[in-house]
Formats: sequence, structure tokens, C-alpha cells
Amino acid sequence: MEFKEQLNTYMTVLDCSAKTLAEVSNLSPTVLSRYRNGERIPAPGSEQLQKLCSGISQLAQEAGRSDMDVDQIYTVFVDILNSNKPDPHVLGDKLNLLISALEINKAELSRFLNYDPSYLSRICSGQRTPSNSDKFILEVCRFISKRCARTSDKAAVADLIGCTPEALQDEESHVNILLSWFDTV
Repeated sequence: MEFKEQLNTYMTVLDCSAKTLAEVSNLSPTVLSRYRNGERIPAPGSEQLQKLCSGISQLAQEAGRSDMDVDQIYTVFVDILNSNKPDPHVLGDKLNLLISALEINKAELSRFLNYDPSYLSRICSGQRTPSNSDKFILEVCRFISKRCARTSDKAAVADLIGCTPEALQDEESHVNILLSWFDTV
């Protein structure tokens, strides 16, 4: 289960609106909206996650739900946030390697990914992890496949990731090989 799914489940169980949860949690409605639709996720241990858990717990107590205390809610969220999450430094290192070796313009990549350039920079530095890492990596691979379609570009990609240029013959193969490269540590 994803963070956004669990958050929306809590809201459904408690029959609360986003406005109510934002107010009780002392979070902005915009931040809560981004959490609910998966655009962003709070970091484990962050003040925002603590506020959210406290807000959900408060609403649960008001609804007579003793099974939803703040510690239990926090544990559920942290387990979700830590599951299948790539090491942000490994992701950043691989992304930086591609950007550098293939001379990719970060602004161009940001536009393609529909990411704020400063957020992309934080991902590259290992300070942040995308809320949906699998989708982020897939889109990076699609960008590289489209941008590096010429034979000379494919040779550079192949040299970088350790395959033959022939293996990158079509876009689907190109994307799949890059995905496999991202999966290796």
C-alpha cells in the first residue's frame, strides 16, 4: 500500500474532510492535498508526519476509535514510507552519473518529468526521494531513451551502463535495460 492510499483510508474510516484534517493537524490544505494525491510524502520522523498522525489520532478519539492511537498510526505510516524505498544516495548518484556522462540539461529533464528543478536537485543530491520512486525512475528512463535515440547516443548509454549498443535497439528495450541498471546497487 502507498502512503496516499493509507492516508485516504484513514480519512474514509473517520469520515473526515481534507479541510478538517488539515485544520486539526495544523498542516496547510495544499500540503495535505499533495499527500493525498501522491505528489509528495512526508519524511519518516518529520514534523509534518508527526502533525498528521496527531491529527488523525485526535479525530479517531473524537469518533470513539480507541484502536487508532498516535503511535499505531505513526508506525503504519513509517512502515509504508520505508518499504521498497530506494536508497536516496544511490538513486542520486546514478541520476548524476547519467546527467553528467550524457550531458543532460537538468532544466530539460525537470520539464519532461514535470518536477520543480530545485526538487530534482535535491533528489540528485540524495536529500529527497520521489514520492513514487518507480514512476520517477521509469520517466527518467523514458526521457533518456527519447533523448539518446541516435547511434552515437546509444553507444554512450551502453558504455555507461555496461551493455551493447545493439541491446538498445528500440525504445522499449532501451527503457527496460535502463530500469534494470537503476535496480542494481
